Amino acid sequence: MCRKVYGTNQEEFKKVKKFVILTAAYNSSKYIKKWANSIISQTYRPLGVVMVDDLSTDATISMIDKIKKCFKEAKVEFKYIRSLERLYCGSAYKLVQENAKGTYFGVLDS
Repeated sequence: MCRKVYGTNQEEFKKVKKFVILTAAYNSSKYIKKWANSIISQTYRPLGVVMVDDLSTDATISMIDKIKKCFKEAKVEFKYIRSLERLYCGSAYKLVQENAKGTYFGVLDS
């Protein structure tokens, strides 16, 4: 399930600023694998992901559990937050932003 990553020199990581991908997800299980592989295949490091699961009722949680290891192997910091109530898009992204720490940010929906 994991894609092989090349060019992950630790010394290079220390010289550049962290880029964080912000994601809000709701019932996205059928897209999670492609979403994760698109992030893992990026060569920029340090790279992080903050994802808020907006109370998905499908297999999103189990898919996330499967890809956590892939992010770790690819040296992509991954933070998963499951909201306590349904937030919908705008409020879900507000929660994502409040939990993200980096220099640069981008949005990639699942």
